[in-house]
Amino acid sequence: MPGRTMHVEILENNLFHFAPAAGTTDVVYREMAWTGGTTPNPTDLTDVSMVNGMTMPLTAANIEGDPLLDATWHIMSGSPCIDSGTATEAPPDDFDGDTRPNGSAVDIGPDER
Repeated sequence: MPGRTMHVEILENNLFHFAPAAGTTDVVYREMAWTGGTTPNPTDLTDVSMVNGMTMPLTAANIEGDPLLDATWHIMSGSPCIDSGTATEAPPDDFDGDTRPNGSAVDIGPDER
């Protein structure tokens, strides 16, 4: 709808994974800074450490890497998603109905290993 915007309040416990083509750089997050006028000045953040350094929105514990998912979207052994999520607003079970957490913390994503 015209005139509507979305404002992220917090960006935490996410896994970012890119397999960029040769000669390209992926953008993890585009930060929009308003310095007056009607056009924002975008800043492309190209790695997770830049995202975790942001103060608005609040950021924490974002990671990058291959999530190691199988063909059915389940987390495989050794995935950086395992025990890297947050229980805050996490559903009590995963997409298979498995109880969360199953380990020291909630896993990132819809599957709980």
